Amino acid sequence: MKTNKVILMPVDFGEQALLAVDYAAYFAEKDESSILLLTVIEESSWLAKFMSAEKHAEIKMAAEAELKNMATKLSAKYTAVKFDIRIEFGKAYVQILKVANEILPEFIMVGKTEKPNLTQLVLGSNTQHLIHESKYPVLSIRGSVNLQEVASGEMNFVVPLDVTKEVNDQLTAAVEYGKLFDARIDLFTVLNKNSAALEIKALTKLHQAKEIMDAEGLKSTEKMVKQIDRSVSEMIIDYADEIKAELIIILTQQNISTVNYFLGTTAKALLQTSDIPVMSVLPWDDTKDTVFNFFVDPLGVL
Repeated sequence: MKTNKVILMPVDFGEQALLAVDYAAYFAEKDESSILLLTVIEESSWLAKFMSAEKHAEIKMAAEAELKNMATKLSAKYTAVKFDIRIEFGKAYVQILKVANEILPEFIMVGKTEKPNLTQLVLGSNTQHLIHESKYPVLSIRGSVNLQEVASGEMNFVVPLDVTKEVNDQLTAAVEYGKLFDARIDLFTVLNKNSAALEIKALTKLHQAKEIMDAEGLKSTEKMVKQIDRSVSEMIIDYADEIKAELIIILTQQNISTVNYFLGTTAKALLQTSDIPVMSVLPWDDTKDTVFNFFVDPLGVL
């Protein structure tokens, strides 16, 4: 699957969405990408039956005016980034996925808030659907990101590895984005079982993953810790906070019915609690073209 140099940015004009737009613009400047600002006006099927064409057009015009105003302000702030706008009606995640399949974005960026309201665009189940159904990486912003700190100094990306699963796609994403932003890749794994065999396997995977980063010319570190009295997600977040990481890259599973996340519920907890942006990468079908250039593991370890 080929992608274009565009970031899909759903916005609802809330504070968190605006913060995410700033972060998207920072990425776009680095990658020389454009940004498509998308607003989805949600309407139930029964309500749509009673809405006149005039009222429909009025709502669309108001949303377009708001988006154009946002794009104008952002263009003045980020002069190297082109901003386009688009309005859709319907279920948020359905329309976002539809637009993504049309424009083939590098990734989808969403801003999440803890307090839902009637105008919220991507919230709860919508975000979950996007992460599980999007063929493109989804980068979610929950907390307050200090862009001045991000823009100064070395960027650090934490890549939590589940030693019991295939991690090739996750490492591919780490390589691609690590190169793009000249970031250091911090490979991290948590052992949640007291097993000598599992520990050897984890150390082997970490070492081989670091060799991949080295071969690709990326700075990297490797660290393994044993789970004691905290959840895996808490340990990942604490480590990311400790090294002042700008991004956590996780691998998710395409199984919306069982919410089968990386390390069980760990990814869900990360997405709900991490103030550090989290990029969710869905495993792709390696028999077809991929979102990233597929990284080959010649030793068959990963």
